[in-house]
Amino acid sequence: MLSNKPEVNITKYDNGQIKDIYTYENGKTNGVFMQFYENGNLRCEGTYKNYKRHGFMRCFHENGTLCCQFTMYNDTIQDDYEEYDENGNPSRVMYNEGICHKDDSRKQEDNTFAIFAHLKQN
Repeated sequence: MLSNKPEVNITKYDNGQIKDIYTYENGKTNGVFMQFYENGNLRCEGTYKNYKRHGFMRCFHENGTLCCQFTMYNDTIQDDYEEYDENGNPSRVMYNEGICHKDDSRKQEDNTFAIFAHLKQN
């Protein structure tokens, strides 16, 4: 029987560094999550609500600088998506109802960016 009590799952790399931390409720992702690079730096942080990415999200480059920040609602990017290079220089990609409206070579066929590939769907 699944517990109604939130559970925290921590996975680690072979070197002992934390790889990710996810909060589960009734066996599904719900609550805070954090992902880390093998060097220990934070890779991404955000929240799940009702088993979907929901709320403010931030991702970082492996060197620790901010990579992107955005807000999601039910797994869809809302409003602005801000992206930064490894030196912290900003660029902005605008979204409207989750659809990308900028020609960008990093955009994938499903209108998402490769940076999201590491966000696992639970």
